Amino acid sequence: MAMFYEPGTYRVKVLEQSMTKTKATQNPMLVLKCRILQVWDQHQEQFFDLNQCYDRTIWLPVDPANESSQERFARKLRHAGWQGHDFKTMNLVGITCEAECRESEYQGKPSESWDLANPGGSNLAENDPGVAKSLNAILGKRMKATPPAPSQVEPQPQESQEQPVADGNDEAIPF
Repeated sequence: MAMFYEPGTYRVKVLEQSMTKTKATQNPMLVLKCRILQVWDQHQEQFFDLNQCYDRTIWLPVDPANESSQERFARKLRHAGWQGHDFKTMNLVGITCEAECRESEYQGKPSESWDLANPGGSNLAENDPGVAKSLNAILGKRMKATPPAPSQVEPQPQESQEQPVADGNDEAIPF
């Protein structure tokens, strides 16, 4: 697939999740299907909505024998907003978080790579419940010890419950 999104930081919404194993090493892996919503503008230091929002798949493997792999995995989950420590109850569907798009090469042509991602769409691997047990054994204590990131959910302004009182004075009308 050719590059559609430019390399950079994006805000995404998780649409689906699956826990499975990598084909080559059978290591536990979290797979997230995400919708790309916004792009970060470094100059204006804010996110902007995109005109065309497409789905991308992010593959997050963890190597049980590699401490730095486990640490990166835990930090990414915390940064994405996961507060828990039990992978059996993990549900990231519906959260909005940040993802990185990088340029890579596939079959000799430039392509997108989403933080270990494959821009594949909706072809998630079948969920393997045994992976949650493996992840708990490997990372359960680390997730309990890793403090949750501050909430990335922006509070919605509350609407005033007061009703304007008509006093017959047109001067108070804002238009």
